[in-house]
Amino acid sequence: MPNIAPTVIDKTQYQTGRQTLLNQFVQHKHPTRAVRPLIRDLTALTDCCVQSAWGACFNHQSEDIRQAAALIAVGGYGRAELLPNSDIDLLILIKTDALSSEQRQQLSNAIEQWVSLLWDMGLTLSHSVRTIDEGIADALEDLSIQTSILEARYLAGDTKIHHTFYAAFKRHFDLPVFWREKIAEMRQRHAKFDDTPYSLEPNCKESPGGLRDIHLMMWLAKAAGIGQCWQDLHHNNWLTASQLRLLVRSENQLLAIRAHLHILSKRMENRVLFDLQTPLAHAFGLYETVGKRAGERLMQRYYLAARAIYQQFTLFIQKFELFLAPPSAQHIAHKIKGFPDFVEVDHVLDVVRNDAFIRKPHLLIDVFYVYGQVTGLTGFSPKLWDAILQARNLITPEFRRKPEHRAKFIRLLKMKNGITHAIRLMHQTGVLGRYIPPFRRIIGQMQHDLFHIYTVDQHILTVVRNLRRFTLQEHLHSHPLANQVMAEFNQPWLLYIAGLFHDIAKGRGGDHSDLGAIEVARFAKQHALTKKQTALVVLLVKEHLTMSNFAQKEDLSDVETIRRFAAKIKTIEHLQALYLLTVADIRGTSPKVWNAWKDKLLADLYQLTLRELSGQTQAPTNMLRERQEQALELLPSTLTTQAQNLWHRFDTEYFMHHDAETIAWHAEHIIPELTGTQTTIVASQPFNGAHSLHVMIYTADVPDLFARLCSFFQQRQLSIFDAQIYTSGYGTALDTFQVLLPDTHIADTQYVTQLNLDLKELLIKAPTLRVPNLGRLTARSRNFPIVPRVNLVATDKGEYVLKLAATDRHGVLYSIAYILKQMNIRLRSARIVTLGERLEDVFVLTSDELSNPSVAAQLEAELIRVCTIS
Repeated sequence: MPNIAPTVIDKTQYQTGRQTLLNQFVQHKHPTRAVRPLIRDLTALTDCCVQSAWGACFNHQSEDIRQAAALIAVGGYGRAELLPNSDIDLLILIKTDALSSEQRQQLSNAIEQWVSLLWDMGLTLSHSVRTIDEGIADALEDLSIQTSILEARYLAGDTKIHHTFYAAFKRHFDLPVFWREKIAEMRQRHAKFDDTPYSLEPNCKESPGGLRDIHLMMWLAKAAGIGQCWQDLHHNNWLTASQLRLLVRSENQLLAIRAHLHILSKRMENRVLFDLQTPLAHAFGLYETVGKRAGERLMQRYYLAARAIYQQFTLFIQKFELFLAPPSAQHIAHKIKGFPDFVEVDHVLDVVRNDAFIRKPHLLIDVFYVYGQVTGLTGFSPKLWDAILQARNLITPEFRRKPEHRAKFIRLLKMKNGITHAIRLMHQTGVLGRYIPPFRRIIGQMQHDLFHIYTVDQHILTVVRNLRRFTLQEHLHSHPLANQVMAEFNQPWLLYIAGLFHDIAKGRGGDHSDLGAIEVARFAKQHALTKKQTALVVLLVKEHLTMSNFAQKEDLSDVETIRRFAAKIKTIEHLQALYLLTVADIRGTSPKVWNAWKDKLLADLYQLTLRELSGQTQAPTNMLRERQEQALELLPSTLTTQAQNLWHRFDTEYFMHHDAETIAWHAEHIIPELTGTQTTIVASQPFNGAHSLHVMIYTADVPDLFARLCSFFQQRQLSIFDAQIYTSGYGTALDTFQVLLPDTHIADTQYVTQLNLDLKELLIKAPTLRVPNLGRLTARSRNFPIVPRVNLVATDKGEYVLKLAATDRHGVLYSIAYILKQMNIRLRSARIVTLGERLEDVFVLTSDELSNPSVAAQLEAELIRVCTIS
């Protein structure tokens, strides 16, 4: 039995010692160097407390009682990886078959006294008491218990009990079963985080590329007897020297981040939340630079570390799967025609010789071409991964200057199949960033425009994937017009180049579109693109936001708007390419940003500009007639005459802003209830799933109508993400809103019916408007605020166009509407657009007072006030 000092460390000693260690860590200039000493010393301090308390409670007991229990550290504490606010996981093994009932009670009392001592000291315990048989039985039923036992570390008590238990555990342990269950668990965990390390608020423990992946590698290594630490894996040829260094450095980076998260939040916090990213960056000595926030610099380090871990983890899992394969398993290598350096083995691509890339560097491009060309491949072999990772530094400026290498890269982009997978593998292996140096600068680069949910590099890869999908029949149902346009565009590889470069200059400061255009022009010249091809990719990168801005912010019913856009684009080929890139770009920001309304706006702008460039500009009256005819086809023939009578009340603007399906839907609900000019009609239908609604209101126009509608939606916790506000010349308003429901509600029949009744009642009774109040900002909005922009311009029609861009928050739209009502400014029409957490709205206003500069200035000041984050 070990000699344990009977003196117990008291609470003050423990807390003082712990705080001293935390202070030393916080004050250290290099957290990644200081985190291992912190973990080691925190573990040692805790060991001292736990062991001294055990000695105080057990040393005076009889020998029978002392030999009846063993104290084992498990989990993170067992692997001696104790962070500032980690749980202290302990297993107490007891052997009571030789004890009398009185001795058993004494043992129980000693354990209770020990637990009380530790709680009094302020330790957060997670402990269990088990016999050897109970411990083994629990382990066989619970995967987490098996895992924690693999990390078990003896602390105090009888060593025989510990050895007996561990020997029994090893006899019952089934490595293949453990492997299958842990991999299934890992897949569920990764799926919870969208299978990407690049979440903007990642969990540094559980996300892909997080510390849990590191743990899983070591659990499997220990279970299989491969090694107890990274050095063992290196000595046993599971890790090269460079991989070992990279893995240790990346692990220390994440451990240091996790330690600071615990300290900053004063709890066991593993999420790198927006609110914590800036103070976390400061703890690492990172501060704001030109074009880059401190938090962005910190997160770029995080993503690089997570990417390295995820890469090594994937490679380790592949190797381990081969390690477990039965000796009799056949692994037949199939030659690949035209590429003798590569073979296919069990549906993965392999390399014949480990030094293939060293001898023939051009294979660093060819390997991705082969992967895209050979059907049925599911990935790279571990051997091939290792070979690429060891040779990728051969992609030097000299390598990039060689014409044959440039030709191979262009050939890669021209592949008919496998482009998306090939480009993603190039990124994962680090080859893409080395071949296109500007791309390497945006790896892990955050975006703070409140609607991108991916880092810049992941967004770019998603855009390239979307462009590729426009060429595939299986995705025709998702974007029919884009697929049709792509079929007419005969050089899709130029779009992939534009996709790779469109955001490549983000994070530098300045206009990323202009800087990106310079980069893609340089690339085009180096890769011998023709003048026409170069002009196209430069225009696409420089103007990649233009079509979206025109579609969402300009009046598409105005012929001059279409002519201005056509003058920028110049040719039909440019229009086709820009439309495809724009759709792919918006769809690649966030699933919440793209919807049928934006699809329609872009499609309308495309069709109108196509006619303009073809010399077939359609007069507004012809377009109006075309929309009406399409809508009539969707309505019952019995409503034809009534629909035409209804449409006489609406002008071209209404038909330009709604597609045929929406026009028909409006008419179908308005006509049966149309009994007079004062009729109030409300209809709703699910839109884009069960958590969003398309709401239509047809009623007499009154000055505060828009404010009442916004107030109603705010009170019901409905978030407006798109709206069309239209007022006819007959004094009626036809407003259409697209709203998101709270997570606790779904758009079932009962909910929709009651919502319609309540909204109709509100409009009829017209209660006094309440004073608006703004909701709380999200963490993302607080940390990435938008400086509000207000632009008020008079038109030649005696109206005023108000353009507003600001951070969206609950109640802000009602606050805007309330200001307009208070200043007696009438709203004739509006286009409400919410992009993630950013609003970009356009209002058409009428007021005799706005011609007074002081009134216009007052309106702008009031709008700035409510849209400014404080």
